[in-house]
Amino acid sequence: MNNNFDYIQLYLRNIYNMVQRDQRSIETYKQYKKYLTVFKKWEDINELISLMNKELQNRQISNNSKLTKRNIFKAFLSWYTKWIIFIWIITVNLYIFVRKKVDVKLYQRRC
Repeated sequence: MNNNFDYIQLYLRNIYNMVQRDQRSIETYKQYKKYLTVFKKWEDINELISLMNKELQNRQISNNSKLTKRNIFKAFLSWYTKWIIFIWIITVNLYIFVRKKVDVKLYQRRC
């Protein structure tokens, strides 16, 4: 992933795939897209959370809209943290697997 906005795009693609399988409605996808594509640039998760909090502190939106936004933000943050942990585990396991494979080859050459 080149920038963090790519994670939002990936999440929206997952939601859209759920729409195609009739697990979510197209209206849900439109709301997720409307509220999440606002966050184009953010460096880390703390900055994203602060941007989301600023969005929720807007006094010009109704409580129902705030609740909807909060639930969408919560769902994305939950997915994002699980995705990052998943990528980290795969990266570590791949490194260990490659490392073991290299060690075996080096050992065989010495014998």
